[in-house]
Amino acid sequence: MNQHAIQNLTLFDLLARSWRRPSAVADLRFSADASAVAFTGLDGTVAIAAVADQEPPESRIRVSGDLGQTTIRPRERAPAPLITTAALGEGDVPLASYLGSGFMVGTAAGKWCIWQRTAL
Repeated sequence: MNQHAIQNLTLFDLLARSWRRPSAVADLRFSADASAVAFTGLDGTVAIAAVADQEPPESRIRVSGDLGQTTIRPRERAPAPLITTAALGEGDVPLASYLGSGFMVGTAAGKWCIWQRTAL
C-alpha cells in the first residue's frame, strides 16, 4: 500500500461539515426545534442547513479485528447543499427563529420573509 496516498485528516474533517459561501457569515440562528440552522452573510444572503447529518460519525466507525482500534472513516459524499437565497438587503439582514422549524428574515424593503421547513 502506498503510504503517501493516505490523506492526513483532522478531527474536524471527520466530524464537521463545511460549505463555501460568497461572503463571511454575520449571524446564525437555530430553529426552535433545533432541526435547522440559518446563516446570514455580510452580502445580505441567507443559507439554511439541516442539523441532522446524512452521514453521521456513528455510521462511519470501524473497529479493526486484529488490534481492536477504533477509527472513523472519511465521508463518502459531500454534505447536503445549503438552501440559499438571493441578497435580501445590504449587509447583514435581521434573522429570527419562527415557530418550530422556521425562520423569519428581514428584507431591504422592511418586510419579513418566512421560511418554514417542509423537508430538509
